[in-house]
Amino acid sequence: VMMNKETYNKVVQKYNTDNDVKEWGNQIITQADNYLNSFERDKSKGLLAYTIKGGQLLDTSRAIYERAKYLSMAYILTKDSKYADGLYRIYEIAGATDGSFPDWHPSHYLDVSEMCAAYAIGYDWLYDYWSAEQKSYLEETIKNRSLLDTRWEYYIDSNDHWVTRLSNWNIVCNGGNLMGAVAVCDKYPDLCAENIALAIRSAEYTMQGFNPSGGWEEGISYWDYALSYTANMLSTLESSFGTDFNLSKAPGFADTYKFRLACQGNDNVNNFHDTPRYSAIQSNTFFWMSNKFNVPDLTKLRLYNLRNKIHDANPFDMIWYNTEIKTTDFSFDNDYYFENVELVTMKYGKASDNTGAWLSFHGGKGTTSHSHLDTGTFLFEVGGIRWAIDLGKEGYSYYNSQQEKLNFYKLRPEGHNLYVINPSDDIGNFGQTTDHFAKVTKFETGENIAFSILDLSQAYEENVIDAKRGYMLSDNRRSGIIRDEITFKEKNSEIYWFMHVVENAEINIEDKHTAYITSNNKTLKFMIDSDIEDYEFGVMYAKPLSEETKLGSMNAERDGNKKLYLKGIY
Repeated sequence: VMMNKETYNKVVQKYNTDNDVKEWGNQIITQADNYLNSFERDKSKGLLAYTIKGGQLLDTSRAIYERAKYLSMAYILTKDSKYADGLYRIYEIAGATDGSFPDWHPSHYLDVSEMCAAYAIGYDWLYDYWSAEQKSYLEETIKNRSLLDTRWEYYIDSNDHWVTRLSNWNIVCNGGNLMGAVAVCDKYPDLCAENIALAIRSAEYTMQGFNPSGGWEEGISYWDYALSYTANMLSTLESSFGTDFNLSKAPGFADTYKFRLACQGNDNVNNFHDTPRYSAIQSNTFFWMSNKFNVPDLTKLRLYNLRNKIHDANPFDMIWYNTEIKTTDFSFDNDYYFENVELVTMKYGKASDNTGAWLSFHGGKGTTSHSHLDTGTFLFEVGGIRWAIDLGKEGYSYYNSQQEKLNFYKLRPEGHNLYVINPSDDIGNFGQTTDHFAKVTKFETGENIAFSILDLSQAYEENVIDAKRGYMLSDNRRSGIIRDEITFKEKNSEIYWFMHVVENAEINIEDKHTAYITSNNKTLKFMIDSDIEDYEFGVMYAKPLSEETKLGSMNAERDGNKKLYLKGIY
């Protein structure tokens, strides 16, 4: 699972001979010790129990998956039995047949898949340690709680099912369960061979999601989730069969690391759609992608982040790091455009330089997995501060459907850096159409300037004949410009233009053209102009225009979020 015997031996060798790997390994051992020491406390809190929250067992599955990774690697590095024995205690809980842990919650199949990955790693990596009785228990648990259910899942006839859906669900479910099938393939050859073949075929649905240039329409946090299990799945296939059956040759996949680079600002990531305001994306797959696609600078970047404590060492780093690369002189493009997702990023300078500006936006589909109605919204940084922010995702437990979801402030245009035309109290008036596609019509870059144009006409087609939004980095890439050109269908249309600003900033409105935003002893000059003759310009709390769409807005207002606004009649 993810490595063969040769790689296993290299992991130990690297730990004993390479200073970087030694440091990471010691960090992993420390975390493994923490997991052992917190075992009783974790049990009492329900973290290692059959605890369903929001219709999911996922918190427990992920907790066990993380412990399997760290405890297994700690055993490989030290051969100390306490790590294997501690992991087996957890396995006994999650595979109990006394009714305390009845299943792995197949009604929410991510729960099954992450748990199966957890068992596959420990079973395979510690195979020589387990007794015959322990091996039998682990094999039967993987079969009865994952593989049999998974085979049945593959034959469900549904158009909206993870097996045939382009989403993170598809690759996580396929990846986790394939790891289990490979682990116990010699024990149940027919069942496992069928599951492996079906997983490979099913994964093709999601691999097309990287087409044509590597973007991911669900946003960067779900890209990270999907990529982690893609790497797990493909590395398992490669280490076991010597091939990934051409899944890695899917159009755009070799370039998908660029999407991660593009979404990274100095403050945080471009957190469009269901990505939290602050999202700790560790890029644990960079070593693997660097090796797979011969991009040494990815290894250099990961190495830079680990050495400078920007990211934490992960057990998989021990497997995938190429110790022949020791320098951190990486270099990547400043500007990126990803077709279909229609995401653009333009920035100044190197990744470690936060003095210049960073401007990022996206267009694309109005509705997709984990989407918001945020087409055209932008984020802007300069001087190391994100001045124009995205409030991030709303809690999933608050809504039960896509229609209900769009009643929440954070998911609507008025909750983003967008404009709203002719707002009303009609709860079905979302502010943008749900079935639109917004295309980047221009993307040009130069040494001191970069700009893009996004066609928002479909998104606002109920109220406009034509709508274009331009985005520019100017002033030697140290200033940002947003320009909206709109042809309204009707005279006397009301428009609100919004920009959500960094939390708890001090905002001073000088006149109807100028505001000063101060945060962390730095000040941004914001200038605005319009050909609307008599517009209103000011600052308001991040809350909806209508009481009918107030759902979810209290958190944004409570956190001190405010937004600049322009209001006028055209």
